[in-house]
Amino acid sequence: MSRLLIIGAGGIGRVVVHKCLQQGRKFAAVCLASRTLEKCQQLRKSAGTALTVDALNADHPEEVAKLIRKRRADIVINTALPYQNLPIMEACLAAGAHYLDSAVPEIPAATWYDPDDTFWYGLQWDFYERFRQKGLTGVLSIGSDPGMVNVFCAYAAKHLFDEILTIDIMDVNAGEHGFPFATNFNPEINLREIQNPAHFWEHGRWRQAAPLTVSMEFSFPELGRQRLYLMDHDELHSLYKNFPGVDYIKFWMGFSPRYISFFNKLKNIGMLSVDPVEVEMADGSFAYVPPIKVLKALLPDPASLGKRYTGKICIGCLLRGKKGGKERQVFIYNISSHWAAYQQTGTQAISFAAGVPLVVAASLVAEGKWRLPGIYNVEQLDPNPFLERMVQLGMMWEIREGG
Repeated sequence: MSRLLIIGAGGIGRVVVHKCLQQGRKFAAVCLASRTLEKCQQLRKSAGTALTVDALNADHPEEVAKLIRKRRADIVINTALPYQNLPIMEACLAAGAHYLDSAVPEIPAATWYDPDDTFWYGLQWDFYERFRQKGLTGVLSIGSDPGMVNVFCAYAAKHLFDEILTIDIMDVNAGEHGFPFATNFNPEINLREIQNPAHFWEHGRWRQAAPLTVSMEFSFPELGRQRLYLMDHDELHSLYKNFPGVDYIKFWMGFSPRYISFFNKLKNIGMLSVDPVEVEMADGSFAYVPPIKVLKALLPDPASLGKRYTGKICIGCLLRGKKGGKERQVFIYNISSHWAAYQQTGTQAISFAAGVPLVVAASLVAEGKWRLPGIYNVEQLDPNPFLERMVQLGMMWEIREGG
């Protein structure tokens, strides 16, 4: 049986820990590591003594490799910040462990836009040959979106369509946490990606729109009509390569009018900036602090939202294409309840929907069903065992004909 090392003790890490331990004898050992040991110890109190914990600075490959060897881990699940993907991948190569992560970092906004490099998949794809030569598997961006939605696309291509023409990925949270304003995952990532130009793939090239300027309404199962905004997102930057014949691929995320109002006000006064500003301290000294880090410290911790959250989320893919010479449109989706997610893992549905796919993928790698030497995005792998296991771990999925 495989031995797991989970890096990162945030909301997604919490879900991964609970779901791995709930599988009983599926894994021989589970270890959690984070920069803050106290977070790991707190999680251990709720998850059980079968979990071992360590302090770890994942910025340093040699430290990560040392811990992999210490815990004899053969699979590493990275739920830390995506900016730590590369050092953790280096450590996996050095220590001989398979690698999984949930997201890819974007190039800072100041960098000249190159579609292949907006999200740094290229730097991770460059590991392919090194992983292949060592017989190691790397599975990239296996959360909800990216991740589960990529699997939906692969399933549609395998079973539902002869030709896929368009892909609209949709993510909406119709829940309520009771705070005036909060982000559902790391504010530095969440609020930065909303400010980015909305890139999308259309007619064989990249196009863009200004942030939050293109929107539409869609009627979701159970959630009803919701307003969605066109955004750039991780999965677009692998799907366009792996589905080269598609006319367009777009990502849409739902935001309430209240959220948009708070966002615009914070942006207008500079609180979403990543550029440090000079701040005079009480003793007369000066500090240089990015405003968004101050905001992050003031906002509710995303991992703490679960106990207050009500309602549900829906994440899915609207696909249009042809089957048997006839036009077809389907909506493949998952609906997750905030309350149910909290009962199972102590966190909210956004973290739940991102964490469960990581556990599914880890179990498939452990069993050899997804063990292919090299580096892969999930749409390149067999979707069938993934979707079967996802249901077993408490995440249902449905197909609505006609969209």
